[in-house]
Amino acid sequence: MIKIFSYKQRDVHAKTYEQMLQARAVVFGDRLKWAVNVIDGKEEDEYDREYNPLYFVAERPDGSHATSMRIVPTTGPTMLRDKFHLFFPDCPDIYSPTIWESTRYCATLRPGEIHYTGELARSLCQTCLENGITHLTGIFFSADVTDL
Repeated sequence: MIKIFSYKQRDVHAKTYEQMLQARAVVFGDRLKWAVNVIDGKEEDEYDREYNPLYFVAERPDGSHATSMRIVPTTGPTMLRDKFHLFFPDCPDIYSPTIWESTRYCATLRPGEIHYTGELARSLCQTCLENGITHLTGIFFSADVTDL
């Protein structure tokens, strides 16, 4: 099942939101060793708290987290502009109401569960098409999909 909600709607999806933050702590903090702020086993940053992103969460039939991501419009603060610009010095500033940034893609997939990524991507594309979002930008880490 795919759940789509904003930060302002997180209380309606409290269990889903909490499981997503816990998964992000494991993936980005424990597994990838990124310098993220983990508090009480959850990873949440200023892009969550201050910019009301839209979340896409794929859950297993038992309600547990399988994969998730968030998107924010490029007309406001973005991770590419604020955090990663030093890694891409020739990258132009991407700013448009029809271009949104996708970040914090997080997968807690078990063997044979790659389909959750496809379901999340389908929902993301459908939402973008229905709402005038013509492009997505984002930075993703390299992963070996043969392990999924």
